[in-house]
Amino acid sequence: MFVAENITVRFGGVVAVDDVSMRVEPGSVVGLVGPNGSGKTTFLNATTGVVPAMGKLRIKEQEIPLGDSGRTRRAGVGRTFQTPQSFAELTVLENVLLGSSDRRRAGFWASTLGRPAMTKLDRERHDKAMAALDLVGLVHHADTEVETLSYGQSRYVEFARVMAGDPEVLLMDEPSAGLNTEETSDLADFVLRARNRGHAVIVVDHKIEYLSRVCDRIDVLQTGRLIAGSSTPTSECDLMLTIENLHVHYGTTHAVRGVSLTVLDAHTVALLGPNSAGKSSILNAISGLNPYEGTITFDGTDLTGMPPEKRARAGLIQVPEGRRMIGTLTVHENLLLGMTAQAGRTPVFGLDDVYALFPMLADMTKRPSWTLSGGQQQMVAVGRALVAAPRLLMLDEPSLGLSPLVAKEVFNALRKISAEVPLLLVEQNSNAALDLCSSVTVIRTGRTVFQGTPQQARGGDVLHRAYLGHDREDHNAPDAHTAATTNDRGSADV
Repeated sequence: MFVAENITVRFGGVVAVDDVSMRVEPGSVVGLVGPNGSGKTTFLNATTGVVPAMGKLRIKEQEIPLGDSGRTRRAGVGRTFQTPQSFAELTVLENVLLGSSDRRRAGFWASTLGRPAMTKLDRERHDKAMAALDLVGLVHHADTEVETLSYGQSRYVEFARVMAGDPEVLLMDEPSAGLNTEETSDLADFVLRARNRGHAVIVVDHKIEYLSRVCDRIDVLQTGRLIAGSSTPTSECDLMLTIENLHVHYGTTHAVRGVSLTVLDAHTVALLGPNSAGKSSILNAISGLNPYEGTITFDGTDLTGMPPEKRARAGLIQVPEGRRMIGTLTVHENLLLGMTAQAGRTPVFGLDDVYALFPMLADMTKRPSWTLSGGQQQMVAVGRALVAAPRLLMLDEPSLGLSPLVAKEVFNALRKISAEVPLLLVEQNSNAALDLCSSVTVIRTGRTVFQGTPQQARGGDVLHRAYLGHDREDHNAPDAHTAATTNDRGSADV
């Protein structure tokens, strides 16, 4: 059993891993995902003694001092790295023998004089190495020099070397990197075999399809914090959207500066921040409406170069700020427009469901949309997006300009929608957004200033700093709720 408690790693003033706890039982696999720079590898380094860290580590109920890599290994923690760490001039078997030394320490005289006990230990090491090679399918390459192997095979040499040490816990850092589809499938088989042998396994990776096949749970790190997972089954925790190092420019204006975030299936992510922070620019980049630099991955597909219409047909649906109704079309006709983006998907919310969510629309089906109030138009905009069968629904300021009563009705509908469809929500009413979301990212001047849970966002000065640029103790400044609910048009956004 692997238990890490309150693991924290600091590099100078940077907190790379922030109070992360994780428990992995024998015979189970936990995936650890998140954008680049989120702290995944650093967490593995902390728990294997590679970098200084604070917190506690227990292996099979035995507490292991952090920072002691030798003792961590002897306690039964095996580790693979992002790139193969093999000796090219040695054979496959010789490489694996390096990892098959018994965790028990040989006696002084046996080690020094080579007595029979040492000979027996050598035989045990050889047998363990061959068993590990059989586990990864490299028995027939035992006498082959590693430098003659393919990249994928050299990865498996490293897996075998770690398994030859008979670890209680197996930590794997980006094991699928550089592997083709067939090799990744074989990797999944290997991880499942390790699980079935009773090993506790933690896998850091970006390939969600194979993680979903092998993991009992997937945890998500963002900016060093564990924002989702723990008790979440894999089937409810698939990675839907990943943004890595996103930049957006408008001429000489740098509107979005290196933002990374993750949206999981069955989760709602709130994107908060003051006006002109870059929130709408992020949504428009995801939709393909703005040129951008960086990587946006949706449902396992890199969206680079994909035009907006193909993104919409893939299920990436946005409700834009300002509703964007076609005024001469009726309510019903505007809703029908949304169905053109279904691309064969069956919507969770059909027309009847939209009218059930927003009952007042049922009596307005033949009215031109230009005759509707702002709140009614917002309901049509949300309904139009729903009938498009979104796999991810993005909403840009859904309560903008609405009366408190109508805004409450819209958020009640969003709460029902969020039970069926993952949401990425930009919203100035921070209280309503925090009530709805499962994780939150706060943006200021195009940069990420906070990522974590709604409870963490409410618990400190996060919103005060983001919206007002000062600490809570500055009593001369307006309160954060006022800043969070007042838009740049001078109207209250409630």
